[in-house]
Amino acid sequence: MLVEEGTAAGLKAAEIIDALADERYLERIEVQTLTAIELGAGGVPAWLIDRRVLVPGAQPHDMFAQVLQRLGHSGHDREIKTSS
Repeated sequence: MLVEEGTAAGLKAAEIIDALADERYLERIEVQTLTAIELGAGGVPAWLIDRRVLVPGAQPHDMFAQVLQRLGHSGHDREIKTSS
């Protein structure tokens, strides 16, 4: 499933498989998971934004835009792509 999702996002399958096999991102994942739990994440989806704000559950696009704005990100920092 991870390889399928990664390739759908434009990553190369071989690079995904290599990263999973050598655990190069394991520490980063563990730190982010612990941070989310400490902030109160109890299920999925749960979105950890800027390692500071936890947005629980499925939320509309506007909610994320408001959180990013409150964290000091402008609308020009990065285009947010949504599916229609």
